[in-house]
Amino acid sequence: MIAVPLPPTARPARRLLYALAVGVLGLALVGCRAREARVRVDGQAFTVEIAETPEQRARGLMYRAQLPPDRGMLFVQPRAAVVNFWMKNTRMPLDLLYFDVRGRLVELHRDTPPCITEPCPTYPSRGAVRYVLEIAGGEAARRGIRPGARLQLGALTFEPTP
Repeated sequence: MIAVPLPPTARPARRLLYALAVGVLGLALVGCRAREARVRVDGQAFTVEIAETPEQRARGLMYRAQLPPDRGMLFVQPRAAVVNFWMKNTRMPLDLLYFDVRGRLVELHRDTPPCITEPCPTYPSRGAVRYVLEIAGGEAARRGIRPGARLQLGALTFEPTP
């Protein structure tokens, strides 16, 4: 938590309100941080941030300057559905890997470039997917990842779609 001292002359009620505001801000910042996990795609390991809340999925990897080759973000959809990704406010090319409910790679968009003009192009899935893995652009080709590859979630589990 972030602690910022108040001047000793501040009134007790104001100090209490200030302390509550700082506490709420600290909890909000902790709540926004995505949890991390280790995943594998046909044996290729990545440490990923899990984007499972609507806010985390909306922000994705926006505003990041770089992504190490062994890192990524895994978007967990509430249920299998057709998804549509774009690269707005993304500063680096990414590979977008679309997985079905069983963890099978059904579609791959390689080296999707950052969006530099409006409207941004979109990268839809052709069918219903449950998981989307974003990794550094070109990494899927370097690692030999192709459609049909299997996503292994480690401690996470595949959940049936209602």
